[in-house]
Amino acid sequence: MPDIRYKRNLPHIHPKGFPLFVTIRLAESLPLEVLAELKTQRERELNARENVSALDRYDIEKRHFGRYDNWLDRCENGPRWLEREDIARIVMDKILSMDKHRYDLYACCIMPNHGHLLFDPLAVDEGKHKGKSVKYPVTETLRLLKGSTARDCNLRLIRMVIFGIMRVTTILSGTSKKWNGSSSTY
Repeated sequence: MPDIRYKRNLPHIHPKGFPLFVTIRLAESLPLEVLAELKTQRERELNARENVSALDRYDIEKRHFGRYDNWLDRCENGPRWLEREDIARIVMDKILSMDKHRYDLYACCIMPNHGHLLFDPLAVDEGKHKGKSVKYPVTETLRLLKGSTARDCNLRLIRMVIFGIMRVTTILSGTSKKWNGSSSTY
């Protein structure tokens, strides 16, 4: 199967044979003005040069992700539901239940307002992928992950509003940590 490419807000490229690093975050974990500024910075850097090489683009995207992740790590805004062990356990259990079915999970980490996953989405049989976005297995996998965890977490929190674990950013590198039984690291 060739690389998968599509575009929503940003281009998504899923090169065959390379793991994906995905960040999921709670709604309102970053203020709209911060998101707008991060987007403006990224666009300014990309537009600063006439012909941006693939390596330069990668460096710009890497810096953009670093700034984005630094803001999330501050935990200054929005809910911190994932610091509750029962809520983090719901998310972690779902992530682990999808391993070997939707992806080969290499590592994941859950923080108070966001989480990271490093996985190979193409290591499993593509014939097992079904659903609305079957052409884009990663999109479908994240839809299933976010939808079911949002519902289960809302029930646990006795909330009837969207849990908001819907925002995703992907890049092609990451680090791993070992699960220690708490809601903060894996």
